[in-house]
Amino acid sequence: MTYDVVTLGETMLRFTPPMLRRLEQTLDFELHVGGSESNTSVGLSRLGLKVAWLSRLTDNALGHIIARTITSQGIDTSQLVWTSDDRVGLYFLEEGKAPRSSQVIYDRKESAMSKMQPSDLPVEMFKKDTAKLFHTTGITLAISEGARSTATRAVELAKKADWLVSFDI
Repeated sequence: MTYDVVTLGETMLRFTPPMLRRLEQTLDFELHVGGSESNTSVGLSRLGLKVAWLSRLTDNALGHIIARTITSQGIDTSQLVWTSDDRVGLYFLEEGKAPRSSQVIYDRKESAMSKMQPSDLPVEMFKKDTAKLFHTTGITLAISEGARSTATRAVELAKKADWLVSFDI
């Protein structure tokens, strides 16, 4: 398989109270899937590019919601690393309307992606004609030392394969 772009990063589940309610005003939440690199992957796929997304997910219903959602957008998720030991990262978005601003609470400590290691990368994917561009973000580098090392190694592999590298700070 060849790709235009390969991305690496964490995707989380987002919980949002309906109708501009505050978190403490509701027990009902809308569920969404989102993460910088997977959002970028979706946009590129919708533009007609072939995209693969690399990450590490928890092998449970929550992780499968994420994978299924991203796959449904035409993105290859066949190289995901699955774990039964860790958790899916979550975040809560309290949408605001002037004069109240939106608020976000992240709950991603010890997430599956934060424990990804360079040895989890599909090294065989990083060949000269497999892709044109590798993309990741500063968010991935910031979530843990393991994620930083993994992203750094992926950049090294991409450069060695003569891929372009895109980095969203």
